[in-house]
Amino acid sequence: MDVAGQWDIDRQIEDSRLNKLLDCFVADKLGRAGVYVRLKTGFEQLDRLLGGGIAPGITVLGAISNLGKSTWVLQIAQNVAKNGTPVLYVSLEMPKIRIVAKAISRQIFVEAGKDREKGMEADQLLNAGYMARLDGGQKKRLESAQRQVERETEHLHIIVNPAIARSAQTICEFTGQFMKRMGKTPLVIVDYLQILAGETRRYGMDSRQAVEESIRWLSGFANENNVPVILISSLNRSSYGRPIRFEAFKETGCIEYSADVVLGMQLSAANQVKGEKEVFDLEREKSKSPRDIEIVVLKQRYGKSGADARVAFDYYAEYDYFEERETSGGSAAGKSMDKRTGAGRNGAGRKGKQNEEEDAQREAGKDKKKSGVEQDFFEKYAHLQVKERS
Repeated sequence: MDVAGQWDIDRQIEDSRLNKLLDCFVADKLGRAGVYVRLKTGFEQLDRLLGGGIAPGITVLGAISNLGKSTWVLQIAQNVAKNGTPVLYVSLEMPKIRIVAKAISRQIFVEAGKDREKGMEADQLLNAGYMARLDGGQKKRLESAQRQVERETEHLHIIVNPAIARSAQTICEFTGQFMKRMGKTPLVIVDYLQILAGETRRYGMDSRQAVEESIRWLSGFANENNVPVILISSLNRSSYGRPIRFEAFKETGCIEYSADVVLGMQLSAANQVKGEKEVFDLEREKSKSPRDIEIVVLKQRYGKSGADARVAFDYYAEYDYFEERETSGGSAAGKSMDKRTGAGRNGAGRKGKQNEEEDAQREAGKDKKKSGVEQDFFEKYAHLQVKERS
């Protein structure tokens, strides 16, 4: 029998009629239909630029090494999770304990109104000697931050299990089981793409083929199941110190054509380099506190992209905290203005509007109860989890 003969042709013809979907566009049915449901990142200008937030499909973020891409995505992951959406963060490089330390350090800094004298760095929180010397005020700030992070990360799951994170295929299979068990669609984050593809190379593929294989699996799964996926990508070394472009991405062809959204993170000073003779001091720019960072939308299949589609951030690297910076004209484009709330570039200061909103969210979350279904699910997979080194 030919392939077509195995199908119910009448049913296929009926199901393929475009006008069957038109009823979804009644206002009160859009959400239920799952059409263009977007996840807010917690950064207002970025959300506006992305048409409301992270959409189903593949979003790729690229940046040079040690610029803050994992920290930025982790902050988004926590913002999404505290709104009740489950997040599956597949960490192929950073251990769980480091992720926890980053979250607590960021929360202490925010609750202290960005006062550096009251801040605690992630490295300090992982230093037994430092922790043994905490005074009463420091312990109180630490405990407050721990409680808040615990509330906000109820739905944030860090996957380090090699049986799950082995390949794009196993990540898709695990996510499918999660969705079936929870009845919820998670945000899936892979940190990062080139390490994930390394497993596939064992089967004779080169790095480009391995990345293509990973993206094909994740893209197919995301599109079929309406799942938002963020992939973190490394860049070619030849791109360091230059404005970020598509060619900076490793295995750029596959990423450029397969991704729905491509974001580039860069130091703002790199965007000001006009010619080969101009000197860009990467280490000097990295040493600034806060760093001047830009997120540039290089591609957006259904929205704005290009040089003017960018958002400015202050990045307090020592406290793992990104803060959106207002841009000229109130839009997410053009040169940034120094309208920094709170501590600004000198550290100490009053709380800004964002901190007040976060305080309100903390109060609203006090009565939030744990999800027994999620807890049961991960207890089921507890035997697969990797134990942290002591």
